[in-house]
Amino acid sequence: MSKRTASKMSASERACVFEILASNYTKALATAQRDADDEEQFGTFGTIDKTACLAESAVIDPELLPPAKKSKFVKAFGSKCGKFELDTTDMTADKHTEYPVAGKPGVQGVQFREYKGVETVKTFIEQGSYELEDPNGDEMVVIRIKTGKGGRQQFRVPKRVAKDMVGCD
Repeated sequence: MSKRTASKMSASERACVFEILASNYTKALATAQRDADDEEQFGTFGTIDKTACLAESAVIDPELLPPAKKSKFVKAFGSKCGKFELDTTDMTADKHTEYPVAGKPGVQGVQFREYKGVETVKTFIEQGSYELEDPNGDEMVVIRIKTGKGGRQQFRVPKRVAKDMVGCD
């Protein structure tokens, strides 16, 4: 398996890889959190190694991607590109919320920082840009449902069934 560096990629390749990396990182972090919670339940101290989660999520395999992401990958890299690993040696990642407008709700996502000598390159991937995709390839939409006592909660559902949801605003 070949190893690639993000700084040597074109803008479209980089955007595609970071979107896939953000999705993989979120899944790896959730699994690590679940494992840590299980360890705490049994009396041991559970920890999360974010560096290991980032290294685990850096393996990009086009064969394992959902159809929508696979088409973006083929468009950016071509159909001949196979499995590769992104070099994460000088990179950190963390779930992050950005506040583009003061006093307004923030935008959740994953922030990557690449350290190139004294220069730091930040890349923020919005959570919605990679999560609004069903594993079956269906387009996902966010709906709001009344939860009682004046509350509302947002849920991601396939677009084909969104119109059938009861209690939507």
